[in-house]
Amino acid sequence: MSEMNLNLIPSKAKFQAARIRIQKQVKLIITIVLAVWAASAAILFSLTGIMKVRMNSASANQKKVQQNYSSLQDNIVTSQKLKYKAKMVGGALNNRFEYGTSFETINNLFPSTINLKNYDLHDGGIFQVKGITSDKVNVDLLESTVDTINRGDNSKLKSARLTALTLKGGVWDFTMEVVLK
Repeated sequence: MSEMNLNLIPSKAKFQAARIRIQKQVKLIITIVLAVWAASAAILFSLTGIMKVRMNSASANQKKVQQNYSSLQDNIVTSQKLKYKAKMVGGALNNRFEYGTSFETINNLFPSTINLKNYDLHDGGIFQVKGITSDKVNVDLLESTVDTINRGDNSKLKSARLTALTLKGGVWDFTMEVVLK
């Protein structure tokens, strides 16, 4: 029965009032349950969205690091091959030219953390050295090597000059000129 159609006989009115009270309580409970369910669903969907965004960001960072590592890995292999070839050429030229020891000097000028990409001997005993490194500490080491050469502490090298230094994707790329004595 609806509220408009009330039966006012005392015995029935008492049951109708209890029924109306129970219906109101049931509607209130259903409303509360639906509100809690909707709030839980909203929280769950927002947490899922946040986790997806964080996972995508972490995945993108991981891919970037893997790409940097794979390119650095190729550069290390190339550097090791260049060092090996330089040792071979240095050994052959050691008997023929006085520049044989110069190739060896340039090859051993830097520690293994600085990878040489290429070095060329130009007229007048000038080497143009190109290399890479992935650490700022190695850049400081590179600058101190230039200072050591320019102070005259190296008996085989006259001077050195850093001609280019760039940072690309966390990798330092440098070019320098080294003059033989």
